[in-house]
Amino acid sequence: MWLHHGTDDGTRTLRKREHGGRSLPLPPLLDPVAVKAKSRYRDPKPLPSKLKEKTEFQRELEANPHAQALAMPVRQCALTNARLPAHFLLPLVSYIEPQAIDGGTVAATRPSKYAVVHLVPDLDLNIPRDLRSPARSYVLAQQHILEYFGSKRRWTQVVTERMKRWFALKTGRQWHSLKVQKEWKWDDATPENVLEKFRDEVVTRLVAAIEGIEVSIIRAGNMPRAANEVRAVGCFLRLKHHEHQYTGVDGLGASRRDLSDQGIRVYDLAYLLGEEDLARVVNITDLIDKGRGSWVMVPLSPRTVELQLQLLKLEAYLRNETA
Repeated sequence: MWLHHGTDDGTRTLRKREHGGRSLPLPPLLDPVAVKAKSRYRDPKPLPSKLKEKTEFQRELEANPHAQALAMPVRQCALTNARLPAHFLLPLVSYIEPQAIDGGTVAATRPSKYAVVHLVPDLDLNIPRDLRSPARSYVLAQQHILEYFGSKRRWTQVVTERMKRWFALKTGRQWHSLKVQKEWKWDDATPENVLEKFRDEVVTRLVAAIEGIEVSIIRAGNMPRAANEVRAVGCFLRLKHHEHQYTGVDGLGASRRDLSDQGIRVYDLAYLLGEEDLARVVNITDLIDKGRGSWVMVPLSPRTVELQLQLLKLEAYLRNETA
């Protein structure tokens, strides 16, 4: 009769020899350890337990745009070396200009050594993946920073070594011989292009929120009462231009400082969007003609978080200070 025992690490089953010889492992088909190991990762996983209901604090965080902004991954500004959540930074990427072959534009997997490379903000770029660098740089998402880049070619400071190595690999050149000022290009219209992109995002989300009845249109006289009665007001948006955009009472019935003390932000859309984009919002949603008021009350809600994040980003981009 053979007696079985396992190895010290438990991976094999050995059988004792009848006459005291060296123990030999059982064949895999007969070894219970091996048979069990084969089926270990084939058995269906147990169904997940019922998700726990979110706590009141978790629901508040989910609806709070400031908490969502601070929860984003931390990145470092290549210009100031400040480490901030990605919400406050603008990603920059290098891309190789597609080459034209037989009258059409194609994405060449092996660009020539004469290829043109651009440094641009990574905002929904319609560029083939093989023509854009996987490496990114980050700078503060403020308009005056990008305008500062354009002066005296200071944007060359954010072209990283990883971008150079990627471009050299694509073109068959030595990365250390690349000259950023000679090889890379920067569009001086980038600050305006980014502003237009941020404004389009706000317009798109605001129109969707108004048409989806996720926000309320109110009159200026009702704002103090709404701020006191509604438990979670995220911000107020002014649809009509006012000459005193960020000072005094300007028709609110309560000062902006009082609303700020309650954690409620007030945005002047004529200042953020410009008259043209503001008129587009009003025309699309037909707000003022319906006589419902000239203010939009945005509640703290998971459905309005993206809108409030875009408003925060647009306001910060137009702010002419780094502090």
